[in-house]
Amino acid sequence: MLSFAAIMPHPPIIVPEVGGNEVKKTEKTINALLKLGLVFREAMPEIVFLISPHALILHDRIALGFGKKLKGNLAMFSAPGVELEFNNSKLFFEQIEKRAFEYRVPLEFYQSNQKEAEVELDHGALVPLYYLTKAYTKFDLALSSFSDFSLAKHFEYGRAVGEVVKASSRRIGVVASGDLSHRLIPGAPAGYSPQGKRFDEKLIKLLEEKDTQGILNLDSNLVSEAGECGLRSIAILLGVLSHFNWEPEILSYEGPWGVGYLVMKFLISNF
Repeated sequence: MLSFAAIMPHPPIIVPEVGGNEVKKTEKTINALLKLGLVFREAMPEIVFLISPHALILHDRIALGFGKKLKGNLAMFSAPGVELEFNNSKLFFEQIEKRAFEYRVPLEFYQSNQKEAEVELDHGALVPLYYLTKAYTKFDLALSSFSDFSLAKHFEYGRAVGEVVKASSRRIGVVASGDLSHRLIPGAPAGYSPQGKRFDEKLIKLLEEKDTQGILNLDSNLVSEAGECGLRSIAILLGVLSHFNWEPEILSYEGPWGVGYLVMKFLISNF
């Protein structure tokens, strides 16, 4: 069953051990993430399926990190003390592999450290998990990336995952990690484009309206000009949600450094 679903941003600077006093500029985002953590604790997922834009990306397959342990830290952002470690769920991945084959979505399992059978967690996973584990820690982790497939193909992959979630007797959470446009203001990390704000506003409106087809059919030029990194994560999440009754709720949105940070939770009814 699906017990939790959310869209979460992943800038390391919102982690106090990384950002220091700069975190004050994203107070809305941090407060929303802390609030989301309380929802997460109440949902008590046994498995969290997290889609990260910064995990291994392959052109023609979707990569899933599978090993005895998934672990990582924010040492590359000068915060080695921020370290997280999780167990994997072999059966859950085997079920996803079977369903994905039926949906004709090719997968590949990988390990970052084959000798130790470990998968290294990137900041796209670590930042959301940093806030979720402040509230609740008793879950296994399933890490997925995305590929160069179309949004529609990512949605189909999400539908395959959603079938597994729906059939499971375990409580499962799904997190779409991703930032929106990286081009909101002059001086933004990816440069400025007036289309950045337009993209964020349109995507959020479509999410609020539950217009999945509108999201999957977003103009490719608009998407490219926005310089986003979360849209395919969201497409996968929407595929999962297609098996459930759901309602979106925005907890926060802001972009003080020129990157759009959206925190959104989904109210879910299993049927």
